[in-house]
Amino acid sequence: MTTAKINSIKDTQIDLDISGQLITITNSLSSLQSALAQQNVQRLQSADTIYNIGTINNASFDMIQGRKVFNFELIKTIIDTLSLHSKDINTFRKAALSHSPAWERVDQVRRVALGHIENSFIGLIRIQLRKLFAIGLEPMSEVKLEKYIGQCHQLTNAVIRLFNFILIKTLCDPSLKLSKKLTLSEKQTIDSFYNTFFERSAAENYDTLKGLIAICKSYKIIPVMDELMDFVDPDIDLTIGELDKLKLRDTNPIGNSALYSFTDCSFAEECVMNFFKKLGFLINYKMVVINGVAYEEAYQQKQFYVHKYSLLETDSSPKTNKISYEADPIPSNAVMIYKGDYRRGINLFPFIIDLNSITEEGYPKLYIFLHMGNIPDMLTYEFIEGEQIYQILGSGRRRSIKDLNEEMTDADKRKLYRHDRIYEVFRDDKKALT
Repeated sequence: MTTAKINSIKDTQIDLDISGQLITITNSLSSLQSALAQQNVQRLQSADTIYNIGTINNASFDMIQGRKVFNFELIKTIIDTLSLHSKDINTFRKAALSHSPAWERVDQVRRVALGHIENSFIGLIRIQLRKLFAIGLEPMSEVKLEKYIGQCHQLTNAVIRLFNFILIKTLCDPSLKLSKKLTLSEKQTIDSFYNTFFERSAAENYDTLKGLIAICKSYKIIPVMDELMDFVDPDIDLTIGELDKLKLRDTNPIGNSALYSFTDCSFAEECVMNFFKKLGFLINYKMVVINGVAYEEAYQQKQFYVHKYSLLETDSSPKTNKISYEADPIPSNAVMIYKGDYRRGINLFPFIIDLNSITEEGYPKLYIFLHMGNIPDMLTYEFIEGEQIYQILGSGRRRSIKDLNEEMTDADKRKLYRHDRIYEVFRDDKKALT
């Protein structure tokens, strides 16, 4: 097997040694690939690292040159994936390719691509992507490498957790009466979701996801996000497993003092790329928070319900509530994920809650369920942008109409009532499956 060695790299050229023959080529990936193919070379050696020819891409070419570039390949992969689901993004992709085959490396084109990505995902995912892109722009340091690995894991975990919420809410529909049908192993899958007291890893959540998908298929249940039925495959299995191992590393395998290297980050980025290749369908989904529902009836006119809601679009969208007059009610404080019509979406409450609806403040501030608390009847939530934890303790108190009327006049008591309502819905959903 022939190996070409890189003798030197200059701004405009690369000097190669192929079995004693010295060759100079233009400093570009396409020139390198062409020269190696013409010489029937199978491997390339740069310093102490040997690359198989088939694995050399823009990312590895950057490493060969000593350039440490983050997220360029990921941005390109996401755009390629979204272009299969959006005419506008497909048009942009064609224009970008005509501008430059390596358009992701052109600043002004890449900025437009980031705008398309920003507009294509619901906030839970968009925020995690934005954090990953921001880390990629930080100055190189050991801290940056560790943060990047952690965020790659956090991003995939956030997506998988969302999918679990959707499937659990699908299965806990009382009309399905699944608690009487589920097998022992199926109930263990449900227990793995509900009965945990620590934040779970991406691999743990992914195991639950596979179990939930299997339950849906076994009982011929189609979730609102029906694309999930085809999400799991061996490539995703491998991707999640490798990211989890990388995140849990406690020593560098080659003995360096630094826990991670740029090569590790490049591998983590590749894992995220493989993961997002199956997520193009998410461009079709939106999220809305129902802030309130009112009933109105006028003399000799048909009665109707007034839905007050916030559509969670991009951060640049005006943060205003919208009004919709509908013939049917919808649960107040619902957090709906939907495709097309929000009334036909699925309500992810109480796994995703709007804290500002509890505290009676302004625009929605979403928190996601992480795990049970450290005492009975406590639920632990985290702000979707991370860091901030919020815990809810159910009181189990029964209220009469008189109690409710009295409590609704006191802000603190209203807050406790809403805590109880969140816990009661959580408890009732769980009972429907266990």
